[in-house]
Amino acid sequence: MAFFKERELGKLTDLTSREFVQRWQGVEKKLSSKDTITIANTGLVNSGKSSLFNALLDAFDEERFPVGAIRTTKQGDKEHLLDWVDIMDTPGIDATDEDDDVAYRTLMEADLIVATHNIKMGMLNKGEYDWLLHLAERIEKEEIARRLIFVCTWIDERERQEDYQSAIDETKRQVFEAVGMEIPFWEVSAKRYFAAHQKGSEALAQASKIPQFKAFLLERASEARKIVVEQRKKELHTLCSETMQTLELDRAKLQMEIDKKRKNIQKQYAPAYQSWKKILENFRYKRGLVEEKLNELKSENSDSSLYGFINRIIEM
Repeated sequence: MAFFKERELGKLTDLTSREFVQRWQGVEKKLSSKDTITIANTGLVNSGKSSLFNALLDAFDEERFPVGAIRTTKQGDKEHLLDWVDIMDTPGIDATDEDDDVAYRTLMEADLIVATHNIKMGMLNKGEYDWLLHLAERIEKEEIARRLIFVCTWIDERERQEDYQSAIDETKRQVFEAVGMEIPFWEVSAKRYFAAHQKGSEALAQASKIPQFKAFLLERASEARKIVVEQRKKELHTLCSETMQTLELDRAKLQMEIDKKRKNIQKQYAPAYQSWKKILENFRYKRGLVEEKLNELKSENSDSSLYGFINRIIEM
C-alpha cells in the first residue's frame, strides 16, 4: 500500500515538513505488515540499545546487531524475536542530523518503542530529554504508557556506587516530566546476561533482568497484537486530521501574507493612482466636450463629406 508517489511526497514535504512525511511512511509500513508487531529501540550512541537487543535474541556467539565504540547502526535493522514480533535497531540519536532523521523515520514504523539510557552517565542529558519529549508529543496521550518503555542499561557498572539510587530516581523524574506520566521503567544489564551464559549461572541471568524484561516485552506485544488493526486505523485517521489542520493553517498564513502585501502595494501607489485617476477623469470630461461640439457641427452642416468626416472622428 502506497499513500503517495515520490513526487507527491516531495510536495507534501514542501507544504508541511519532513516529519509529516516520515510519519506517513511509518503508518504505511505498519499497515502493510499485517499483524506483525515491531519493537524499536532508541537512544544515544553507546546507550546500550544494540547490546540490549542482542541479549533479547540470545545472540551469544554472534552479534545480530553490531556493537561498537562508534555508531554502527545506519538504518533500521530488523530481526525476528518471534515469528510475529520484530525488533528493530535504530541509529543513535544526537550524533548527526542524518542519523536523527533515520532514527525518527524508523521509529514511526514501530508499535512499541524502547528508549534506552546508559545509567553510567547519570541522569538524562538535554539531547535525550528533548528526544523523549519529542516522541511523546507524537504519540496520543492515552497511548504513551502502552507504547513507550524506558530502560536504564549498564546497571552493573553503576549499581554498587552510593549515588546509584539517586541517579535512578532523578532519571525517573526526568522521564515523567518529559512524557507527562509514568511509563514502564526498567533497569537491566546485557553484560551480566552474557556473563551468566558463559558461567551457566541462572541466578546471574535473573540478576541481569533480561529474562524478565523479555517476558514483559512479549506480553506488551501480545496486547498490542489484539488491537493492532484498530490502533493503526486510528493512527492513520489522526495523522490525516493533523495534516489537514497543518495545511489549513499554512493556507491561512499565506492568505494573510497576500492580504498584507496587497495593502502595502495599494498604500505605496495610492498617491500615483489618485493622480492618474484625476487625469483620466479630466480627459474623459474634455473628450465629452469635444463629442458634444462635433455633434453640434454634425447637425448644423448637411454636407455629406463633412458629415462622414465628423462621424469618423466621433467613432475613433
